[in-house]
Amino acid sequence: MRVELSAQALAFVRRLAPEPRRMLREALHGLERERGDIQPLEAELRGFFRLRVSRYRVVFHYALVRGQRV
Repeated sequence: MRVELSAQALAFVRRLAPEPRRMLREALHGLERERGDIQPLEAELRGFFRLRVSRYRVVFHYALVRGQRV
């Protein structure tokens, strides 16, 4: 699976201090293998998931692009 970040998320990660940035990058690489503290969201956010990384939460969804999960 491939992970793509929005411009807003990328800018946020780049502004973080080195240690939180490293933790988020490692978690996003783990997400490529669908590893980490991942939970589906409910109600109006059904179809989205959250990845918990320390005190941060990454909200994401899966999409198919050319038959590959992104």
